[in-house]
Amino acid sequence: MNRLNMTLMITAFLLWAICVAQTASAYIDPGTTSVVFGAVGYVIAGAAAFLAIIFHPVKVLYRKIFKKDQAETADAELPATPADDPK
Repeated sequence: MNRLNMTLMITAFLLWAICVAQTASAYIDPGTTSVVFGAVGYVIAGAAAFLAIIFHPVKVLYRKIFKKDQAETADAELPATPADDPK
């Protein structure tokens, strides 16, 4: 098959597809809405799970870098007693 025949076949197919697409009528089933909303819910849940998996190592690293020392935290949380007052 030569190049001219292939070009003519592709052109004819595209013209046929355009003509058919303009005259086509479509029917959307009432149950389609529930399927679409269900798919949107799954996409949102999948995106949330993906982000949780991706950002978990970042969160662990952040906590490791900015973690307070246990001794500093214990001293800061002890309430002052009257015996500690140097009067």
